[in-house]
Amino acid sequence: MRKVGLLPRTMKKYPHEFSGGNGSASPSRARLPLSRRLIIADEPVSALDVSIQAQIINLLAQLRREMKLTIIFISHDLSVVKHISDRIAVMYLRKDR
Repeated sequence: MRKVGLLPRTMKKYPHEFSGGNGSASPSRARLPLSRRLIIADEPVSALDVSIQAQIINLLAQLRREMKLTIIFISHDLSVVKHISDRIAVMYLRKDR
């Protein structure tokens, strides 16, 4: 929890219990892998305002570098995908393109 900027006591909270300023805490509720090196992030920033999106994206990028993680980042927002990704695959009409 500290690695993502939260106090350990917040670990037992549900996402709706965070205030608007801490609403970005819900993605951090997913536990960081201890022995695994893969995170699947399905629309992790879709319902957040732009400034909070940037914080989450920067945090994911930092964790990716520091922990040598692979992140499968699923999103409809291609500008966000472009910013965070090394490689991109696009699905269109349920087909890989």
